[in-house]
Amino acid sequence: MKAGLPFFPSVLLGMLLAGVIGVVLGLPSLRVTGTYLSIITLGFGEIMKMILMNWQSVTGGTLGIKNIPKPRIFGMELTVQNYGLYYLALFFLILVSIFCFFLVRSKTGRALRGIKGDELASVMMGVNVNFYKILAMVISAMICALGGSLYARLIGYVDPNTFNFDVSTMILSIVILGGMGTQRGMYIGAILLIAFPEVSRFLMEYRFVLYGVILVLMMRFRPVGLLGWKSRLPYPLSHQAKADLAKESKELV
Repeated sequence: MKAGLPFFPSVLLGMLLAGVIGVVLGLPSLRVTGTYLSIITLGFGEIMKMILMNWQSVTGGTLGIKNIPKPRIFGMELTVQNYGLYYLALFFLILVSIFCFFLVRSKTGRALRGIKGDELASVMMGVNVNFYKILAMVISAMICALGGSLYARLIGYVDPNTFNFDVSTMILSIVILGGMGTQRGMYIGAILLIAFPEVSRFLMEYRFVLYGVILVLMMRFRPVGLLGWKSRLPYPLSHQAKADLAKESKELV
């Protein structure tokens, strides 16, 4: 807004800044896991909220940033009315989904899955656990920054309370409901917790009560989530890897 940058350069800079923040947050988080990691991230969020509320020259303080312009592509303004923002968000959703699809199946994805399954075993296999943990923080921070940029352009206004604890609770509910470690599970969780309340607006004032009930029920009866069991399946080997293993087995025999 203050520099007058167009949409795509500002989004890219926002993602890079979020990546740097991911490194800053990731370094002190290396020695903690589980609940303690959640406490650190939530505490960091509250610290950032206080900074944004008091850095009035940049963020506008509690008044926030108003009149955020809509994105323009080739001179055409993308709005809700012409479905431009919808197709822009859909484009980035497909782009991020493709990126995550190939990431999970790459060397980096295998390392991340190994750390998730057994961190000690990953260390014994020579995986640089600290590097991949920080990398995971950086990637997730950059994807979240992309989502936040799209949201700001859609609403046209952001303030320190835009992304509060309630939003974190909603995202956590989506992950737990869909199943951690599964890409399709995130789609299902988002559809159930975001799209469904939109068509059932009479439940909107009770949505966080509903989220809490869902979290309790899922943790009690299906802690892995609806599709979480897929993340526990053996890593699928490529056809080339299977052929190489078969060839080596024959040679050993």
